[in-house]
Amino acid sequence: MPRRIAKPKDPLPPGRPSMAGRASLAEALAEEMAEAIARGKLRQGDLLPPERALAARHGISRVTVRAALSRLAVRGIIERLPAVGYAVAAPGGRLVNAGPVGLIYGDIGGRTLAASRSVGAIEAELARRGRALLVGASGLTGEGEDECIRRFRAAGARALVIAPAIYGTRPTELENWIRKGLPVVLEGHPGRWLLPETLAARCPQVDVDNRGGVRAVMEYLWGLGHRGFAFVSPSPAEGSERCAAFVEFLRERGISPRPESVLAGLPDADLRSAGREGFRRLYEADGTLPTAVVCPNDDVALGVIEAARAAGLRCPEDISVTGFGNESVDGPAALGELTTLEFSRDDLARHVVGILEIQMAGGASPRPARIRIPARLVVRRSCVAAPAAGRTQRRGKS
Repeated sequence: MPRRIAKPKDPLPPGRPSMAGRASLAEALAEEMAEAIARGKLRQGDLLPPERALAARHGISRVTVRAALSRLAVRGIIERLPAVGYAVAAPGGRLVNAGPVGLIYGDIGGRTLAASRSVGAIEAELARRGRALLVGASGLTGEGEDECIRRFRAAGARALVIAPAIYGTRPTELENWIRKGLPVVLEGHPGRWLLPETLAARCPQVDVDNRGGVRAVMEYLWGLGHRGFAFVSPSPAEGSERCAAFVEFLRERGISPRPESVLAGLPDADLRSAGREGFRRLYEADGTLPTAVVCPNDDVALGVIEAARAAGLRCPEDISVTGFGNESVDGPAALGELTTLEFSRDDLARHVVGILEIQMAGGASPRPARIRIPARLVVRRSCVAAPAAGRTQRRGKS
C-alpha cells in the first residue's frame, strides 16, 4: 500500500524538464522522473503529486504530464491506484497489483499456427512485464465470446485482447466491457464483427496490413506478366480486407474479376483441403484457368499447388501460387517453395501489450490507436513469369 503522507513528493526540482536528446516533453519528464526514482528520491509506495500539481510545478500541460506518467507505468516504475493516484511500484519493473490479461481468439492452435504463435508472443511480452495471461477460444461465435469473458471476469482479468465474434447471436459481454471503459485491444479488422461499429471505434485496434500485403503480391505477379488471377479462401469474402484488396487491384487496372475466380467461403475442415477444393472449382469452371492464384493463408496455397500438380499442371510454369503468413501446420520445410507474405508477431505483441499497459495505467488517447503491422513479400519458387499464351488451358482443352 502507498504511504499516506501529508504532501506527496515531487522527485524533481521546479521548472521544465530538459529536452536534450529527448523527442518530446513527455519523454523528457518521464526520463528525469525515472532517474530521480532510481536515485532514491522516492521509495516504493510513495505517492506522486497529482497531475495538476505536476503540471503547475513544471510549467507544462496536464496532457503532457499524463503521457509521461503513462510511460512510467508501462515500464513498471510507477502504478496507478484507483481513487488514490500514482505510486512508486515494486523494484525490478514488476507492477504491483498486476492482474491477468484475458486473450480470446477464435481458435487456439488446431488447424492453423496463426493463433498459437500470436498467443506465445503475447504471453512472452506480458511475462516480461510481470503479468499473467488467460487464454480462451470463442469459435468466433457470440455465445463463445460471452462465455470466455464471463470466465475471465471471474478469474480477475483486468484487460482483454480479443478477436471479436463474427458468427451467431450478438454478444453482450464485450459491449458491456467497452462501455465501462475497461482496458481492451481488438485484433483483426472490423468488417465482419458482430460488435457495433460505434463501440469498435472507441477501442484500440491492431492488425496486419492485409491490404498492403495483398497489393504487394499483386504488384509482383503483375510485374511477371500475369493477367489471369483467382483468389481462393475458406473465409467469406464479405468483410475480408485481403479479398477486397485483390478485387480493388484488378479493378484499378481495368479487370473485372469473374465470380468464379473469387472463391471464398470454401469448406475448411482443414486448410489444405480448402485449397484443393478451390483448385477443383477453378479447373471445372468454363473458360481457361488463371495463371496466378492468390491465397490468404499458406496451407490453402499448398493445397492449391497439390491439386494443380495432381491434375497434370506444372507449378509454377503453368500456374503461380502465393500464400500469406509464412507458416504452415507442417512446419517450415513445407514452405520451401512458396512465395508468401510474412509479418512480425513479436511486433504485434509489443503493440498490443504496450497499448494495454497504458490503458491499465490510466492513460487514454482521444483517438484510439489503429496499428497495422507491415507484411513483407518473401519470394520463393512458386511464381514465375506468366505463360506465353497469357492463360493456362485446362488439361484436355484446346
